[in-house]
Amino acid sequence: MENIERYHQALTSILEKYEAFCKKGGSEVQMIVDAKNKHYQLLILDWENHLRTYNILLHFDIKNGKIWLQQNNTDFLLDDDFADLGITKQEIVNGLYPEKYRRFTEYAIG
Repeated sequence: MENIERYHQALTSILEKYEAFCKKGGSEVQMIVDAKNKHYQLLILDWENHLRTYNILLHFDIKNGKIWLQQNNTDFLLDDDFADLGITKQEIVNGLYPEKYRRFTEYAIG
């Protein structure tokens, strides 16, 4: 299977897992999968003291032949999720760090 399709399936699986978990809390959760442009997000929408909350919990992109972690506003460590799906750390770019610091991580540089 081509890496792009494998990555698509892995990201969709991870988002579905955390979507189900977040829905247990009663909040509105939206999973957005844009396979054509290779963008994957999990959003949570809610009300807190008459104020609307809108948060991107997880955001991934597939670009340059790698999975890019663009945002993780959760307490979840995703390493085991990726490993369980056969995705290695060298297939993931931690976009939360500037490029010059990525070489100090276990993940791909970019």
